[in-house]
Amino acid sequence: MKRNREPLNAEGQRVYARLTAHVARELARALAKESKFGTITRAELARRLGRDKGFVTRKLSGGENMELRTVAAFLAALGYEMDVAARRIDAPPGEGRNFFHETSPVASPTITFSPGPGPNTTTAPNATWHDPNAA
Repeated sequence: MKRNREPLNAEGQRVYARLTAHVARELARALAKESKFGTITRAELARRLGRDKGFVTRKLSGGENMELRTVAAFLAALGYEMDVAARRIDAPPGEGRNFFHETSPVASPTITFSPGPGPNTTTAPNATWHDPNAA
């Protein structure tokens, strides 16, 4: 039985295309980062997902639709999670783009982590504190 999907107008199709490409890119980036540290390969990711390597390749290419459940399975198998943010389409960059803050947010301190050896080790990545308001 085929499920009914919400029809998308031109703007909805554009948003959908950008969203699916972004998700596939983030998953591929996470896999590349973990592969660099030798913690996982495409073949191992496929094994963890209970699928074949071709499935992983097709999904990460961005050419195939992924349900949120599939995205979650990929992320969990990699030891990652993803943050999602909505922003206004018609707002100029930097102004009112955050749905909950109609004005530009004040710069806040951030913690930047350098790449660590992977999620399955006890060595923590190096953290650097950056306060944009400091002189």
